[in-house]
Amino acid sequence: MDMGARCSIEILGDVAVLHVAGAVEMAGADTLRDELLARIQGSGLSKIVLDLENVPLVDSSGLGLFMSLSQQLSESKRIRFCNMAGNVRAVFEYMGVATYLDLDRTLEESLAALAKPGSPPRAARNVSPKPLDLPGKYLLNEAGQRYCSQLRIPVRDLRTYAGERAVGFDWKICKLDLLRKLVVHGLITTIEISRPEFVSARHALLDLTRTILSGILHKRFRPELKRRLRRTPEAARIAEDPAFIGLAGDRAAMASALRRRAVWSANLRTSIEEECAARTRAGSPEGTCDEDTLARVSSLLDEVDDETALLLALAGADLVGTASDVVYSYARRLEIAEHLCLMLAEFIQLAEKSFLINLAERELFVRSHPDELERMLAEEAFRDRLRDRAVQRNELMLLRMDFTGTVLDPSDPASIRITVRNRGLIGYGSRLETMGRRAKAVKENTLEQILKADEEGGGMGLIYHTLLREKCAAEGMDFSTSVIRNEKEDETIATLNLTL
Repeated sequence: MDMGARCSIEILGDVAVLHVAGAVEMAGADTLRDELLARIQGSGLSKIVLDLENVPLVDSSGLGLFMSLSQQLSESKRIRFCNMAGNVRAVFEYMGVATYLDLDRTLEESLAALAKPGSPPRAARNVSPKPLDLPGKYLLNEAGQRYCSQLRIPVRDLRTYAGERAVGFDWKICKLDLLRKLVVHGLITTIEISRPEFVSARHALLDLTRTILSGILHKRFRPELKRRLRRTPEAARIAEDPAFIGLAGDRAAMASALRRRAVWSANLRTSIEEECAARTRAGSPEGTCDEDTLARVSSLLDEVDDETALLLALAGADLVGTASDVVYSYARRLEIAEHLCLMLAEFIQLAEKSFLINLAERELFVRSHPDELERMLAEEAFRDRLRDRAVQRNELMLLRMDFTGTVLDPSDPASIRITVRNRGLIGYGSRLETMGRRAKAVKENTLEQILKADEEGGGMGLIYHTLLREKCAAEGMDFSTSVIRNEKEDETIATLNLTL
């Protein structure tokens, strides 16, 4: 009977090499963990290599095993992993585990790295975002399906709003941390959320949008910074230096070089932060820089990898201006993400208003007493009754997010399209007042035109729209809106497009 993966040990000088064979999955993870610990402690050596050449599969339990083992022994042992198959290495990278473990292509690389002075301990992982009470369908592409199959993450066959077949998750509680990883790696294509109202879920929905946009921007920042720096003459000269090339291929040596330049690196970071703060104050009517902007800049600088940090430390003040350009631009883009959330809230408010009016107009009492519409909609019990009937009729509002493009490649535009579909016509008052006085047509406008024509929504909504459009244009981002009112179907489809 197959009891899961097993390991054997080989002593090479002062290094214990553990050769793991078999699938590392839930069924045998505890047994393998006990065996690895016994062999590592029995060897009496502090330098450990885990050879995964004969491991065809690692699921989420296997990832947890390697992560916890590395953390448990980090104070007394140096552990490296090598010889991973392409699909196994991809699992480590997609789940972010590769950032906290030392992975090498070959056993020779691991032995060479362990022969040099050790690098400082890895930083602890950030606390995962809390799950959101936001039932919905989260649809995977083929790469996402393969990834989930590899990790034994359960998926199911689904039907989209349009009736198309798809594969993904039908979550009652949104697993925000997993969702963010899937989106930024291009494995999620669509999110569909259907509800009779979004009032009670508005904060959760805005948190979802904010987390996704922030994750995409942070993921694109690191390669964009590296690309922009490498295009400067100063960085090009350093990057071609054989000494730097040697450091770039040796994580331990790079960490040692960074420690030697720790004070200068800290001063360089401070210079970039001060430069971004100065630019923010220069562009502010009040001449101030708020804490939120400083927090965005700091979060971006936390994403800088060792190779880029060393390049900046070696170049010094010569690259502060270029680095500040990129950091400041992405800090503004993170601010745009916040404004996009406000714009989405405006979308939802307009959709819910027309949706409730549409439901109310079908009530017999309202049809015979149209003057009572506003008074009845002001009553919470009446609104709750309308929503209950919408559920019974399966007439729900739909919010859909579509993701296209390659997030990890800054040269490839990445787009997000948010669509809100609802019964009723956004931009019109009561249907009873205009029934029979307009043709049954399909009309398309921008949201700005709708907001200008709406006496109630033309205030803050119009301000948010104008501000978002101007900020996107300043950062070279495409932002557009569309509101399609189908009078024949008595339905509105409002769309917001943002291209990075």
